[in-house]
Amino acid sequence: MAIKFLQRVFSQPIIQLGFTVGLAFLFAPLLSQVDFSKLFGSTFYVIQSGSMEPSIMTGDLILIHSQSNYAKNDVITFIDESSRVVTHRINSVTASDSVAEFITKGDANPYQDFEIVLAANVLGKVALVIPKAGFIVSWGQTWQGIIILIIIPATALIFFEVMRE
Repeated sequence: MAIKFLQRVFSQPIIQLGFTVGLAFLFAPLLSQVDFSKLFGSTFYVIQSGSMEPSIMTGDLILIHSQSNYAKNDVITFIDESSRVVTHRINSVTASDSVAEFITKGDANPYQDFEIVLAANVLGKVALVIPKAGFIVSWGQTWQGIIILIIIPATALIFFEVMRE
């Protein structure tokens, strides 16, 4: 008897829509915590400063790919001594005890970086730059972005599917 009642209630389009929207609101915060950035050994990052301008601008989305060797003039992304993720160009390469070390410099910076970057701290080489796409990615991770990019389209899709039947 209870099952027939639930079938009758959930056969109503407005109930289905409300239930779906409620589930979307429930799971949206969980989805924003999932790292969807890793793709075929590559990782996306959003450029947040102007140190590499004009070659890589603030708000650009970069795709980095890990390699075994890096050379002078490669643009690499690494973790610096203060645990920040930085993207700069290799200015020089040295080998100390058969371990590669890099001196880097941002294209817009007047001087090279003071700290030496160890090969172990390099996340990868910039393989692709997508201009201004980082602004959309960053905005898509806010509540407004989640609502506009995920919840409203999902709700509309479900609504039109229910109305079609």
